[in-house]
Amino acid sequence: MKPHKRKQIEWYMALLALLILVIAWWAGRKNWEDKQMDSLTKVYPDSLYDLTPLGESCWLLEGKETENRAYISTGKAKGYAGPIQVATRFNHLLRIEDVNILSASETPSYLRRVKNKDFTGSFRDRPYDYNMTQIAETNAVSGATKTCTAIARATRKSSIRITRQLDHVETITPEEPTVRFGAKETTIILLFLLGMIYYLPHFKYKKLLRWITLSSGLLLLGFIYNSPITLTHINSILAGFWPDWHTEIYAYLLIFGLLLILLTSGKNPYCSHICPFGAMQEMLGRLGKAKPLKTRAVYLWIWLQRSLAWMAILIALATRNPGISDYVVFGAAFQLTASHVMFILLGSMIILSLVVHRPWCNFLCPVRPVTDYIKTFRNKLIKPWIHGS
Repeated sequence: MKPHKRKQIEWYMALLALLILVIAWWAGRKNWEDKQMDSLTKVYPDSLYDLTPLGESCWLLEGKETENRAYISTGKAKGYAGPIQVATRFNHLLRIEDVNILSASETPSYLRRVKNKDFTGSFRDRPYDYNMTQIAETNAVSGATKTCTAIARATRKSSIRITRQLDHVETITPEEPTVRFGAKETTIILLFLLGMIYYLPHFKYKKLLRWITLSSGLLLLGFIYNSPITLTHINSILAGFWPDWHTEIYAYLLIFGLLLILLTSGKNPYCSHICPFGAMQEMLGRLGKAKPLKTRAVYLWIWLQRSLAWMAILIALATRNPGISDYVVFGAAFQLTASHVMFILLGSMIILSLVVHRPWCNFLCPVRPVTDYIKTFRNKLIKPWIHGS
């Protein structure tokens, strides 16, 4: 097929893919909103309890076969992938009797680890004005700290909500968010700047600079900060679950910093110079003297890679769960938190990296198809406008 025909077909397919994703986004949002009340009645079924509304997201809970009375209030906070909503049950003294997770747009492996460790049990018998954040700091499950912190914040919000509803109780003052900008954010900015210096036409130390950025990305974004770009981050933003800019500036720098560079220059310094797992593959390739895989089916592999990424995003938007379809191996590689399938996939990629140059990046990674998709729109819509001006 001629190159211009191929590009034309790719453009039409890109538009069709975008249309289907928009439909999935709309359907997923409506379905997610409809499920909120259903989740509460599953925890407290109508056959056993009467729920009397007291106000917004607050209820009086009465047992049909007992004289037990309690208060229910819900709260929601952003976790690693998306919002986590909890229902907190208080007794007549407003001490917490239990915390139930109603819905969670979270990576399944993280949520499963939290449930297996019974993290929500840490809140039982605590007074309504207890420092919930402290519980997350002292009882957080290893490898799922963001999920635990979100549950604690959601529980605090439910406590604030019930105290506002019951006038005779002293109202909890909401915490004032503080902006966090530190070493992690500075590191991301510096890595992007160094990555762009590489593209300067007369820069003499390209190889040295590239290995500096790759090594830094592996050590800092991979092992120390555990903050690579993942499909979960992309899905969260597409689904409208934006990170808290007070505490997660680095997420905005990663995603929108790369987006800005892609749109203005067409370059992708992240995948080629910064990505921690990409760096790991290249270092393993150096050990095994890996070579690019030569196959006649390269174009088919590219479309397989794009199709997998597109279907993963489609599932995430339709289910309103950004982490449910994320098949990246970063969690297994750098946090040791993943399903057995992901650990098997990680092992396969490590072995394959010894003989094949960047097998994950070139054949399976879902981030590269997303950046290529953005570049497709950039080259079609923005580049001609820039050149014309």
